[in-house]
Formats: sequence, C-alpha cells, structure tokens
Amino acid sequence: MPPVYHYKKTEGTAHEVKITIQDIKKMVLPELNEENIEKFFGKESAVKTPAELDAFIKESISHQKFETALVQSIEGLLKLVKGKSMDVVIPKTLIEEEFGSRMKSLEQRFGGQEKMTEYFKKIGEEQGKKFLDDIKSAAKDSLEKFFILQKIVEILKLEINREKPGHLEIEQKVYDKLGKGHDHHHDHHDHEHHEHDHAPVKPVKKAKKAE
Repeated sequence: MPPVYHYKKTEGTAHEVKITIQDIKKMVLPELNEENIEKFFGKESAVKTPAELDAFIKESISHQKFETALVQSIEGLLKLVKGKSMDVVIPKTLIEEEFGSRMKSLEQRFGGQEKMTEYFKKIGEEQGKKFLDDIKSAAKDSLEKFFILQKIVEILKLEINREKPGHLEIEQKVYDKLGKGHDHHHDHHDHEHHEHDHAPVKPVKKAKKAE
C-alpha cells in the first residue's frame, strides 16, 4: 500500500486493494533472561533482571500517557486563545518554508522524489492538489500554534532555554504555571469557569511579521 494511503479519508468510497503474499515468517522471541536483557540494554543499563524490565516498561507507558495528556491539554489552550484573544498572521515565506520541510519529509517516507512523483500521478491531479493543500494547511496551523505558544510564554514570563529547549519543556512549564488541576477531567461548568483563569486569554496585539 502507498505510504500515506491509510492517513487519507476516502470520502466514504469503497476501494479495492490487491495484495500478493510473498513470504510467511514466524517470529520467535528470545527468552527473557538476564543474559539477553544485558545484550539488548547494555552492561551499563540499570535494567538487568526481568522484574526490572517489567518495571521499566510500565514506567515508560505511564510516561507516554502523561506526555499525550500534556500535549492535548496545551492544544486545547492554544485553540481557546486563538479563538478568543489572538489573531496570528503568518508570513507566506514562513509557510512555504514549513511546507517545503514537510514535503521533504514526505519524500523520504516514499523513498525518493521519483516514487513520490509516481504516487501523485496515480492519485490524479485533483486528489494530488487536495493532498498538497492539506499539507500546506497543516504547516500554517503548526506555525500559528508555535507563535501563540511563544506569546503565552512571554505573557506568563516563563524562563525557557530558547536556543535548545528540552523535550516538551515549554508545554510542561505552561501547564505547571496555569495549574495542574485545570485538565480535561473537569465537567462543562468547570471548563467555562476556568476559561477566565487562563492568564493568556485576554486581548493582545496581533502578532505580525513583515514578509
């Protein structure tokens, strides 16, 4: 199947996909013992026994769930700010730059420019144009969220390593500053009440940059 086929909605139309089974293999997992754990994790790793591996996996899953919830919380805040308080105008040059970066990443997923061009020929001009428009729209949306988040950081006077911020450092500090209790578990009434608690949600000047 094409690398991006399963990401695109087919507008309710049925599609026939033909596949050819070329080989059948059975995966045999190695025994979970201390020798194999050392082989996979290295001698210097803190994970050395099956029990420690089990604890490591549980901790990793828990951390991933937290990061997902953190990102969703910040996404909700950005949408709230954008809808009520801020109009962000992104220069076309920045949008084109972000679009180009995404196209380059897509080309790598296809395995080269030739294969990507071949795919666009197969889906036709109309679908190809829609696909590219979706990528450009996603690029613009991503930049808008970036600038809104930077404005929130400025309003909240957060100290951020701007040259090389840590993984989700900005999102975490914004979340901590606004209060960990304001999450998606609150009911609709609480949500409406807490909208007024968010410091960034107030009239601000439009963020514009010259092209």
